[in-house]
Amino acid sequence: MPEESARIKRIRKKLPRKYGCQIYERDFNLAIRFPKFKVSDIDDEDIILARESLEVTGIQEISEKTVSAYILADSDSLEVEIELFIEAVEQGKAGPILSSLVREESQKRDTIDKQVRNIVDNLSKMKTTKELKTSSSGGAKVKSSYVLGGRGRVVRYIPARQDVSFGNVAVIPTIRKAIMSGSFDTVSGLRIKTHHLQEKVYRSRTRTNICLVIDTSFLPDDNQAIATMEWLIKVIMAITYEKRGYVGLVSFSGDRARMESPFTTDVDKGGEVFTRMKFGGLTPLASGLKTGFEMLERQRGDREDVISIMILIARGKANVPLFPGGFIRRELIYYAKMVNASGVRPLVIHIGDEEENLIKELSFRAGARYYHPPLLNKKLTAASDFLKIVDSQKRTDMIDVGKRFLESLDN
Repeated sequence: MPEESARIKRIRKKLPRKYGCQIYERDFNLAIRFPKFKVSDIDDEDIILARESLEVTGIQEISEKTVSAYILADSDSLEVEIELFIEAVEQGKAGPILSSLVREESQKRDTIDKQVRNIVDNLSKMKTTKELKTSSSGGAKVKSSYVLGGRGRVVRYIPARQDVSFGNVAVIPTIRKAIMSGSFDTVSGLRIKTHHLQEKVYRSRTRTNICLVIDTSFLPDDNQAIATMEWLIKVIMAITYEKRGYVGLVSFSGDRARMESPFTTDVDKGGEVFTRMKFGGLTPLASGLKTGFEMLERQRGDREDVISIMILIARGKANVPLFPGGFIRRELIYYAKMVNASGVRPLVIHIGDEEENLIKELSFRAGARYYHPPLLNKKLTAASDFLKIVDSQKRTDMIDVGKRFLESLDN
C-alpha cells in the first residue's frame, strides 16, 4: 500500500480503536477504525459489531453525506466507495471489503475490470423515465421497454393520461370504448368523453448512450495514470458493445474540452481515438463536464426511454475556468447540480494518485457513483516496455530499457 498521509494518521489517533467512526463532511468521507492489526484481518464479526456503531451515527446520513469510506486498522488503511462499504455492512460480510483490498505490489487489471462492470451494469438497470415494464429480448444483452409517448411499435392501449398528446391518442380503440360505454345512438351520434380516450403503448429497444469524458492533462510520461485510463476505456468499450449501446468521447486539456468522437456503435473506434490523443497541459475540468453533459442531452433528443450514462475519468484537478476570470469551483458545482437534476447517470473515476477533495465534491453534487481504482503497477508498465523492445534491432535500446526494468524491480 502507498505510504499513509498525515491526515490518516491523525484520524487513527483520534478515533476509538473499537469501531470508532466519524463523518468528515468537508472531505465527503466516513472514517471507521477496526481493532485489528491489518485491514486484511477484518472478518464478518467485525462488520456486524461495526454496524452497531454506524447505526448510532445513522447509515442513511452516511449514505447522503459521503462518497467514500476510510477503513483503518492499526498498521494500514483502505479507502473504498461508500456504496461498497454500506453493502458490506448491510450483508454483515467482510467479503466486499476484502475483495477490494488490492496491495500495490499485486495490483491486477481484472480488479478494475470487475468493479467498473458492476457499477455500469447497476447504472444501466435503473428504470428509465415513464418506463412501464422491461424484459430481455432474444439472446442479446439488450432490453425492450414498454413506454408511453415513445417510439417503436404500438403493442397495446391503456386509459389516457390527463396530459396525453394528440399524436398518442389511439383513435379506433377510443371510438370502440365510447360505443361499448353506450355513448352512441342514431339520433345524436357518437359522443366521446375524456374517460373514453385510449393512449398508445409503444414497445422499443431501450437505448444506452455512454459518454466518456477523459482528462488528457496528464504529463506524457505519467505511465501509471495513462495505462490505467487506457485499460478503463477498453473495459467501457467492451461493456458498450455487450449492451449494443452507443459511445461518444470527449477529452479535456489546455483551455477547453474537445469532442473526439460523436456517438457511434463502432466501439473499436474508441481505442483508435485514444492512441491519437495528446497528453499534457492545463485542466479545464468544467469544460469537460459541460461538453459531455450537453452531448448526452443532444443525443437523447425527445426520446424518454433512453439510458444516458456519463463516465468522467479524471485526476481531480481543475485550473482553467469556462470563461476568463470565472470561479472554477462555482462552475463545477453549477454543472454538477444540472447533471444531478437531469436523467443522466454519472460515474466519476478518480485516477489521480493523491486525494483530491474537489473530485469528491463534484461526485457528491452530481449524485454520481465515485470510484478510485488502484493504479496499475509501475512494474507492469516497465515489464511491458521491456518486452516490446526485445524485437528491436538496436542493441542500445535493449540495454537502456533493460536497465530501467531492473531498477524498477529494485524500487
